Amino acid sequence: MKRPPALQPGGFLCRYRLIFLPFLFLHKSGLYSQKSDICIVVSILKRIVMKMKMQIQQQIAKPVHEVFNAIVDQTQLSGYFTIDGKGKMEEGKTITWRWEDYDGSIDIHVKRVETDKFISFNWSGSGSETTVEIHFEEHDGITTAKIREYGWDKDDNGIARLVEQTQGWTQMLCCLKAYLEYDINLRTIKHKENA
Repeated sequence: MKRPPALQPGGFLCRYRLIFLPFLFLHKSGLYSQKSDICIVVSILKRIVMKMKMQIQQQIAKPVHEVFNAIVDQTQLSGYFTIDGKGKMEEGKTITWRWEDYDGSIDIHVKRVETDKFISFNWSGSGSETTVEIHFEEHDGITTAKIREYGWDKDDNGIARLVEQTQGWTQMLCCLKAYLEYDINLRTIKHKENA
């Protein structure tokens, strides 16, 4: 008999068994009958699964306006992350991102833009529709860009997509930092003036 995905190696219950199984054993053996504590453990496990979101951040030694524009302005974005960018991210607008090393293109449905503060959009960059939020904060000429993405299915495939997207957004922020601080395009290893 095949195990359900949650019980297969790497499945949800297998990954969190160290938290859950001691309570289950004590309860089943009659040594511990506090159902409220088991409910708390189940609640904690549900919260772990329900928070299918990733968040990363990067400090960039540039003013917030430069960092914000390097993402919103598709011409600048194509200088370090995508290719063939045109136009700007504006609320309600759909733009298309393409990459040299990625077969195909992805539509970005811009939801909200607050100049120098916030960008949010929906896309299917990981194969399922998710929401991306980018927050900007500047302190003493250094800008922190925080990217949060959420909305994956709460299963093993969703977890895999979350990990892939974390890697992708980390690369994007590293490329942004290199582009703005050092005039280098890490995706093609070219200086801006030679591109």
